[in-house]
Amino acid sequence: MKWRIDRTLCAPASALPVQERTWPSILTVGQPRFALYPADSEDDLSRTLGEMISDPAFSIRWETEPVWDELPPSPWQMYLADIPLGDLVNNLGYGEIALSLRLLPLREWQQRQPLIPTDLSTALRAGGPLPQRLREGFGFALFEPNGPWHRDDEVLTGWTQAVRATLHQRRPLAQALRPNSHWLALGYRLLDTLSQQRACRPSFSEVEAGWEALQSPTPQALPRMFAVVYWGESAYRLLECGDTSGASIALDRQTVAAQALIAILPELADALEGGLWRHHLGQLAYYQGDFPQALRHFQQEWRLQTQRPANALNARLRRNLSNLLNDLGLLASARRLTEAGLVQQRHTDDPELFKTLGRLGEIRLRQGDYAAARAAYEESWERQPEGRREGRTAIYLGHLALLENRWADAETGYQTAEQADRAQDIFFNPYLVMGRIALAWRRGDPDGVQHLWNLHREALDALQDEKVLPAAVAALAVAWATPDPTLAGQSVERLLDAHYLLEALCPLAHCASTPKPVAPWLERLVAELREWQQAVEVAAGDIRELDPDESSAPGQVAARIEAALADNDWTPLAADLAQVFPMNLLGCVARGVYYANGVVLCS
Repeated sequence: MKWRIDRTLCAPASALPVQERTWPSILTVGQPRFALYPADSEDDLSRTLGEMISDPAFSIRWETEPVWDELPPSPWQMYLADIPLGDLVNNLGYGEIALSLRLLPLREWQQRQPLIPTDLSTALRAGGPLPQRLREGFGFALFEPNGPWHRDDEVLTGWTQAVRATLHQRRPLAQALRPNSHWLALGYRLLDTLSQQRACRPSFSEVEAGWEALQSPTPQALPRMFAVVYWGESAYRLLECGDTSGASIALDRQTVAAQALIAILPELADALEGGLWRHHLGQLAYYQGDFPQALRHFQQEWRLQTQRPANALNARLRRNLSNLLNDLGLLASARRLTEAGLVQQRHTDDPELFKTLGRLGEIRLRQGDYAAARAAYEESWERQPEGRREGRTAIYLGHLALLENRWADAETGYQTAEQADRAQDIFFNPYLVMGRIALAWRRGDPDGVQHLWNLHREALDALQDEKVLPAAVAALAVAWATPDPTLAGQSVERLLDAHYLLEALCPLAHCASTPKPVAPWLERLVAELREWQQAVEVAAGDIRELDPDESSAPGQVAARIEAALADNDWTPLAADLAQVFPMNLLGCVARGVYYANGVVLCS
């Protein structure tokens, strides 16, 4: 930064009436860099800073030597009074460090250059206790991929690589080091704990115990960024494991920590919302079925991510946004996002590439391109580590075979999924049960449908949130086999409560041969689909890959439902009913008559 320093210019002769005057000079100070080197005995700045951040292992190195500018012309420079440059830089160093750690708005102060030291000192004093703010700013910087670290410090370079790999790319931590730094050692313990969570299926109580273990040997509270990172990544893992209630609690704790950090350092708000905070909020809203809220969260993160170079967080955002668009019916938009994310992930060999391939597989499956879907799923399966492959990939391969009327291959896929699940101690997978019930139904085995239903009904009835979908498909198969319109009606209520609007159309068509008898349900669908469409149109202002006018967009489906109600005929919805996944695992439905392989099943 450039600083205005008023220097004393002495008169060249004692006989002159004015013996000295002030000369405003400019001192350019290089950026401060933290290094894990012992501070020199005379380095008061590093020693004081180490005390403030509670980690004396760090010292300050300057990126460049200080340079004077705007000095008086020769020969007047020789009459400038000497200033101890080291002392001056040390005094200015507190301001430089405060700006590098975002205690103050950096961009605003950059525009005010040259800075007046007293102005910045006054601003620092107005913001609360300086040691606390420095410690919190330092804690935040530890988890930034481009923190204020000395470039030649191998330990700090290794740390930033570990953060990028473990948090942003979600790779396993290569090695939990124990450096001679209090906060860095705790940081490695944090990364190691998160890495271990990803290798198992933790419960919320185990996640909570992990946090308590991190805190226990520390005499003072961890910087709030530790909590932001821990609870955010734990929430992500709990969501992966299907524990939405545990993830909700974890995100509440992350939000509390993030808001407390922003209250201390308001300058961090955008960085937090565009990185490790808002994304998980969007994910939770998605799993809870609040699609407009999820889209708003992802839209805000999209705005912030587009201001930064492409990275693993951006690829993750694209994949999870495409999940949402997929469920909103915007398949072409979802595909564009997913394929763009794949290009980026292939370039970096992202360890979560297999998840994006799985997402592409489902999109192509819903679009009816089964060959492309199979290629994506098979590559996803091969990219997963042996012994830790996800059963869901094999389940989708089974679903794909089922849609192609390959019964034996479908059963093989489901058996492979069951083996993969058991290897990870998963003994009940509702999506696997759904697939097997659908397979029994498509094979013309109503007794098999009823047997599987009786075997798993208690567990299926207990499912909540996004998992009511496989339960509803299973119930619909039983309703068709019985026939039992009451069971189909119960499925409609569960689906609507979980915001599965498009998926609710099939059981609704089973409840009545014409739309008018189920008009209240259909009107509820229309109202919510209109809300979805409004959110989509707003988000399209920032997300260019999003096309709100697709034929399968929520507003278009709402219009077709209204047309069906006006005609009292399911015909306007025939294509929607035939293509809604995973309901179409049971066969094709149109105009209140149900088909599988061209054979009428019931009406």
